[in-house]
Amino acid sequence: MNLKFKDVVAYFGSILELAESLGVKREAIYQWEKIPVLRCYELEKLSLGKFKAYDLLKLKLKDSPTAPNKPRRATSHTNG
Repeated sequence: MNLKFKDVVAYFGSILELAESLGVKREAIYQWEKIPVLRCYELEKLSLGKFKAYDLLKLKLKDSPTAPNKPRRATSHTNG
């Protein structure tokens, strides 16, 4: 299985829903470089075995095109 983080997010519906399932804030997930070990086992249980902790442990989130993209805040540019 060629597992990608977006597959995990899609299973839960969104990063927000993934975070809520894990009992963390969405911002916590954006800080992950890798899924924390205990979260991998929790995700295996929550997904009823669809995602295996062993496979989740191997995912790197920050350097991959499937990394969660942090929403950008609107900035106002003023000339003055």
